[in-house]
Amino acid sequence: MVELRVAQNGDEFAQRGRRQPFLAPNTAGATDPTRRFPYGGLSGEVRLLITDPLHPVVECTVGPLKAWYPGGLTVFGVSPVGGAVPPPSLERVLVCPATDDARFPSALAELIGRYRIDVVLPWTDADALVVSRHAPELTAVGAQVACAPAALVRLACDK
Repeated sequence: MVELRVAQNGDEFAQRGRRQPFLAPNTAGATDPTRRFPYGGLSGEVRLLITDPLHPVVECTVGPLKAWYPGGLTVFGVSPVGGAVPPPSLERVLVCPATDDARFPSALAELIGRYRIDVVLPWTDADALVVSRHAPELTAVGAQVACAPAALVRLACDK
């Protein structure tokens, strides 16, 4: 797993009156070829799929993640928008039904198999609700799901 360190910009949790320190990836050894991706001990090239590649913060999040992980991170996105131009840090945007479409889970599973996806990362709360409910189907085709169990996602989204 990724080595963690206390963030240098202050102890966020202590500032909020909590006991746990804020942990951040240790980027000091970012060029270490033995570094492991933080999901399930993956090492080497990782193929990541995100569910909302056209979201405004994708580029400012995925770009640094790719720089941080030197093992090779290929990032795909799924969108119901055909012909969408991916942000520069994404390999490509794959057409898939919207998350509220009943065909979404099976279409996503098919894309996971076709593109040999290692990790699925739901980008929004709405995406996490759907992906978490279908995590067993997605892991059955070979991907790890970077999402809490469905009951916890429902609880977290009930605001």
